[in-house]
Amino acid sequence: MSVPSAYPRAVDEGGRYSTRVVRTGDELDALTDDWVRCWSSLPRARVHQHPEMLRYDHPDRNGLSTVSAIVLEDRGAVVGIAPFVEVQHAVTWKLRLPRRHVTILRFQVSAVEVPSEDLIAPDDPDARRALIDGLFEECRAIDVIRFPYSGARLRTLQKAKRDTRRWVWAPEGDTPVLTVRMKGDFATYLRETLIKKRRDNVRRERAILERVDETPLRLRRIATADEVGHFLDQAEGVFANSWHAERGANSLRKDARTEERFRWQAEHGWLRCYVLLKGEEPIAFLLGLQCLREFRALRTAFSASWARYSPGKVLWFSALEDLYESGEFDEFNFGYGAWEYKRIMATDSYTVTTQEAIRPALRNAVIWSGPVVYSVLRAAAEAALTRFDLRDRAERWSRRHLAR
Repeated sequence: MSVPSAYPRAVDEGGRYSTRVVRTGDELDALTDDWVRCWSSLPRARVHQHPEMLRYDHPDRNGLSTVSAIVLEDRGAVVGIAPFVEVQHAVTWKLRLPRRHVTILRFQVSAVEVPSEDLIAPDDPDARRALIDGLFEECRAIDVIRFPYSGARLRTLQKAKRDTRRWVWAPEGDTPVLTVRMKGDFATYLRETLIKKRRDNVRRERAILERVDETPLRLRRIATADEVGHFLDQAEGVFANSWHAERGANSLRKDARTEERFRWQAEHGWLRCYVLLKGEEPIAFLLGLQCLREFRALRTAFSASWARYSPGKVLWFSALEDLYESGEFDEFNFGYGAWEYKRIMATDSYTVTTQEAIRPALRNAVIWSGPVVYSVLRAAAEAALTRFDLRDRAERWSRRHLAR
């Protein structure tokens, strides 16, 4: 349905698409059916763009919605949504050292974020351009509009209107996302994806881990709300003994609301996690979400005391096998980054980029100059490492010795 709004409507130059903004809880409620319809038609719909998930993560404050949306219409029919959330954001100049970051300067700026990887819009440049232009117009007084890990290419989408024009840059560069296109069964996947030596290694590593201590090796799947507390207890135990904890990574229970949030996700059928146990001892875990026939990995860790037996690799292959056997999935998504084990297992990939659309102003030019210079130097260093075939070695050293 089309939702009446008291806010102004913008029309693209060709006259086909128009945009409007919705901000109140009642307007968002009325938009939900159209939002879900447009969202579910995406090739890779992300659960973080679902209206229920987004409004749960960003609850109303003082009776006012913290979630807003630009609505894209084609001759009155809703065809796209650009949800955005006002967030606290600081631009920092920092040094990355072993176990910690040292902040040199910190600047608070006004910011909004547009969640997830793709725009909820038709695969039509004019439609996407109209949606971005509507967003930029609505947020013209905001210092930065952030698109974390997005597939949208803002430089090709924003229009030339002076009052909405913005500086666009990518603070983190392209981030690869590796996936497994799940066709056939698990045995076929192994045969078609891995060379014989690696297939043999997968079986051998699992067999060795099964024989150690003569205790059973089990994979536990977690998908219901009443299992969440026990999963977090086990996962936190593994994490505390992992190299992630040594390097200062955040634990899973980062705040008092974490368990409640996971329970809520499980109640909506989105949570799917795994724990690998040796006897009764958890030795590795995988936190993930399931949505529209895709499993997406979010966090993983293994116990350092079991590292010699490759529990992380055993867990990844065991979880993938379980997903194949369920028959409920078409894609296994490893999440962000292209570590070596992901490249070995993956059958497909795509890239996303964290992008920031910055309001042109002298203050903003000064604030972002530090991160921009750092980004240019880092890209040059990565290119040099790649050229001399040293990038994997450098990444392994970085993961082990520098703060995350």
